[in-house]
Amino acid sequence: MPKKKVLIGVSASVAAIKLTDLIDCIREWCHHANIAREIEVKIVITRNSGFFLSREARSKLRESFLQSSAMLVDNYDDRGIPPSFFGQDSGVIKPPEDQTFWSSDRQMATNFVLSGLYTDEDELAFWEERGSVLHIMLKSWADLFLIAPLDANTLAKIANGMADNLLSCVARAWPVGGKPFLIATAMNTDMFDHPLTKMQLEIMTQTLQAQHIAPISKQLACGEFGVGAMANVNTIVEFLEKALEGPCPCDQTGTNRLQQ
Repeated sequence: MPKKKVLIGVSASVAAIKLTDLIDCIREWCHHANIAREIEVKIVITRNSGFFLSREARSKLRESFLQSSAMLVDNYDDRGIPPSFFGQDSGVIKPPEDQTFWSSDRQMATNFVLSGLYTDEDELAFWEERGSVLHIMLKSWADLFLIAPLDANTLAKIANGMADNLLSCVARAWPVGGKPFLIATAMNTDMFDHPLTKMQLEIMTQTLQAQHIAPISKQLACGEFGVGAMANVNTIVEFLEKALEGPCPCDQTGTNRLQQ
């Protein structure tokens, strides 16, 4: 099975704390049953989403990045996209010489690669000459674009055509209907039930042909109980699997049938 390249966008919802859980779930999916899958992941985060990533989460992501850098050292070829982790390339972030960063199951890590975590600053830092535009390079590189979580602000930006950061620029350049585009919304119940959200989701699913992974009901970060929490990471990965390997599990309006 050929390697699939997944670009994950992370916007500023408290559900951004689930990023490491999502990465772990994708890694496990690569080795589920006896079907070996190869997945390479790059992550794009907005400036404010970084506030939700704890030191522990950043350390865990760094470990995955270092593992991947070691595996890719002799065959890194991502259409000219430099590896980066929060603005530092793999030549700056050196793994320990004793290789203590390796997980206990090194073999399990080899089918999963986290080859970059990009910020808005990377967009300008990587630009040197004609052709080296990061959001276009990422758009061309990826087989699938998943935004999880997609908060109300970034939803409004993308639905209205705004492109004022790296994540929204990738979304604006993403080929409509050409490659899978998945969105997992996460916001307060009142924000999710707002008529503007309904209108913007119609633009996303009908005009931009994104598949909406619907939020779930639970106690939200604000303390209220209601619809708005990001879908379980297992559900997101199930949706990702179907989008990459088979017919998309959505109806013609982009609604996720898995949660009906």
